[in-house]
Amino acid sequence: MNFQAFFYFCPQIEPKANNRKLLYCDSLDIYYQFLSFKSNITLSFQRTFSSFRLFFVSGFPSVPYDTSMEAAMTLRLGDTAPNFTQDSTEGTIDFYDFVGDSWAVLFSHPKDFTPVCTTELGYVGKLKPEFEKRNVKVLGLSVDPLSDHTQWVGDIEETQGHQFNFPLLADADRKVSNLYDMIHPNANDTLTVRSVFIIDPAKKVRLIITYPASTGRNFDEILRVIDSLQLTDGYKVATPVNWKDGDDVIIVPALSDEDAKDRFPKGWVAHKPYLRVTPQPNK
Repeated sequence: MNFQAFFYFCPQIEPKANNRKLLYCDSLDIYYQFLSFKSNITLSFQRTFSSFRLFFVSGFPSVPYDTSMEAAMTLRLGDTAPNFTQDSTEGTIDFYDFVGDSWAVLFSHPKDFTPVCTTELGYVGKLKPEFEKRNVKVLGLSVDPLSDHTQWVGDIEETQGHQFNFPLLADADRKVSNLYDMIHPNANDTLTVRSVFIIDPAKKVRLIITYPASTGRNFDEILRVIDSLQLTDGYKVATPVNWKDGDDVIIVPALSDEDAKDRFPKGWVAHKPYLRVTPQPNK
């Protein structure tokens, strides 16, 4: 990590004995130490999160660090979604290979043989054609073993009336759950919450939603967000409150009126200079 860049985030310098300087950043809980021993310099960067500590050491190659921890930080929008390999109801899945050039929805469930999860998985099976129309692959996850998943599938199909037609990860070792920060200890220290990640073909995280275990998700809303993301990636627009595919959209403020004339030949209504409403351009 660049020393100057770190200093920008954590300007507090506290001199220490033995030629040591310690920089401490309260808000990020990040520590950076600069230690000088004669002509040898060791840089140690420690990132401390709720579930792990990660050390990078240069100058002393004999000191190792655990690369499996490196991606365990909290994911944010725009981050690259971590790759993983895990068993599923459709065989072993390498996430990047599974997604390919598609979009993806990765969503977790607290536990097999539970009522809310059963309704969700059945509804996602019903919506699979809608996801496919949008070039989206869906991938569920639960921390129960594959043998439980296999038995549960029958219950889902029987009670929900829809074929179970997408893979469900068997994340019994919590590998993926920890990688994507799906276990929230203050809610439950062993089960996943209802996490949703929308990931684009470049493997970037575009949406994160977390629901409590007691609340089933609105997958129609997830489809709506995908429609918005795919539209706004292709045009200089944003989608307003409660927008649905086919509704009017907003021209982004950064686009001048002169440039907007070429991009939006249907014209627009300017309620304010920054609020220009135009018909959806791809309809």
